[in-house]
Amino acid sequence: MINDEHFDALMREVLALRAEVAKIGNQVVFTTPEAAEYMRCTVDWLRRAAKDGKIEYFLVGRDMRFRKVDLDAFRATPVGEKAMAKLQEMAKARMMQQS
Repeated sequence: MINDEHFDALMREVLALRAEVAKIGNQVVFTTPEAAEYMRCTVDWLRRAAKDGKIEYFLVGRDMRFRKVDLDAFRATPVGEKAMAKLQEMAKARMMQQS
Protein backbone atom coordinates (compact mmCIF):
# COMPACT_ATOMS: atom_id res chain seq x y z
CA MET A 1 0.00 0.00 0.00
CA ILE A 2 1.31 3.44 -0.89
CA ASN A 3 1.17 6.04 1.87
CA ASP A 4 0.87 9.79 1.27
CA GLU A 5 4.56 10.44 1.87
CA HIS A 6 5.60 7.75 -0.63
CA PHE A 7 3.06 9.03 -3.16
CA ASP A 8 4.36 12.59 -2.81
CA ALA A 9 7.94 11.40 -3.36
CA LEU A 10 6.88 9.50 -6.49
CA MET A 11 5.03 12.53 -7.82
CA ARG A 12 8.08 14.77 -7.29
CA GLU A 13 10.19 12.27 -9.23
CA VAL A 14 7.63 12.09 -12.06
CA LEU A 15 7.49 15.89 -12.30
CA ALA A 16 11.30 16.12 -12.36
CA LEU A 17 11.47 13.54 -15.14
CA ARG A 18 8.74 15.36 -17.07
CA ALA A 19 10.75 18.59 -16.83
CA GLU A 20 13.87 16.80 -18.09
CA VAL A 21 11.96 15.32 -21.03
CA ALA A 22 10.61 18.78 -21.90
CA LYS A 23 14.19 20.12 -22.02
CA ILE A 24 15.28 17.27 -24.28
CA GLY A 25 12.45 17.81 -26.76
CA ASN A 26 12.80 15.86 -29.99
CA GLN A 27 16.48 15.06 -29.50
CA VAL A 28 17.72 11.49 -29.81
CA VAL A 29 18.80 10.23 -26.40
CA PHE A 30 20.85 7.08 -25.81
CA THR A 31 21.30 4.89 -22.77
CA THR A 32 24.94 4.20 -21.90
CA PRO A 33 25.11 0.88 -23.81
CA GLU A 34 23.35 2.44 -26.82
CA ALA A 35 25.72 5.43 -26.77
CA ALA A 36 28.74 3.12 -26.52
CA GLU A 37 27.50 1.18 -29.54
CA TYR A 38 26.91 4.43 -31.46
CA MET A 39 30.39 5.67 -30.56
CA ARG A 40 31.94 2.21 -31.18
CA CYS A 41 33.60 2.17 -27.79
CA THR A 42 33.21 0.28 -24.53
CA VAL A 43 30.72 1.28 -21.88
CA ASP A 44 33.58 1.73 -19.40
CA TRP A 45 35.45 4.11 -21.72
CA LEU A 46 32.29 6.15 -22.30
CA ARG A 47 31.54 6.41 -18.59
CA ARG A 48 35.10 7.54 -17.84
CA ALA A 49 35.02 10.13 -20.63
CA ALA A 50 31.69 11.45 -19.35
CA LYS A 51 32.83 11.62 -15.73
CA ASP A 52 36.05 13.35 -16.85
CA GLY A 53 33.90 16.03 -18.48
CA LYS A 54 34.87 15.17 -22.06
CA ILE A 55 31.35 14.14 -23.11
CA GLU A 56 28.13 15.77 -21.95
CA TYR A 57 25.57 13.57 -20.21
CA PHE A 58 22.68 13.82 -17.80
CA LEU A 59 21.25 11.47 -15.22
CA VAL A 60 17.90 9.75 -15.08
CA GLY A 61 17.94 8.47 -11.55
CA ARG A 62 21.44 7.01 -11.35
CA ASP A 63 21.64 6.08 -15.03
CA MET A 64 23.62 8.14 -17.54
CA ARG A 65 21.92 9.34 -20.71
CA PHE A 66 23.64 10.83 -23.73
CA ARG A 67 22.21 13.15 -26.38
CA LYS A 68 23.22 12.29 -29.94
CA VAL A 69 24.09 15.93 -30.60
CA ASP A 70 26.55 15.88 -27.67
CA LEU A 71 28.19 12.68 -28.90
CA ASP A 72 28.51 14.11 -32.40
CA ALA A 73 29.92 17.35 -30.97
CA PHE A 74 32.56 15.38 -29.06
CA ARG A 75 33.55 13.50 -32.23
CA ALA A 76 34.06 16.82 -34.03
CA THR A 77 36.56 18.18 -31.49
CA PRO A 78 40.31 17.53 -31.86
CA VAL A 79 40.25 15.53 -28.61
CA GLY A 80 37.30 13.52 -29.87
CA GLU A 81 38.88 12.85 -33.25
CA LYS A 82 42.04 11.62 -31.57
CA ALA A 83 40.07 9.47 -29.11
CA MET A 84 37.94 7.94 -31.87
CA ALA A 85 41.05 7.13 -33.95
CA LYS A 86 42.65 5.48 -30.90
CA LEU A 87 39.49 3.44 -30.25
CA GLN A 88 39.45 2.27 -33.89
CA GLU A 89 43.10 1.19 -33.62
CA MET A 90 42.35 -0.74 -30.43
CA ALA A 91 39.34 -2.44 -32.04
CA LYS A 92 41.45 -3.48 -35.06
CA ALA A 93 44.13 -4.87 -32.74
CA ARG A 94 41.53 -6.90 -30.82
CA MET A 95 40.15 -8.31 -34.07
CA MET A 96 43.64 -9.30 -35.20
CA GLN A 97 44.24 -11.09 -31.90
CA GLN A 98 40.97 -13.00 -32.21
CA SER A 99 41.83 -14.24 -35.72
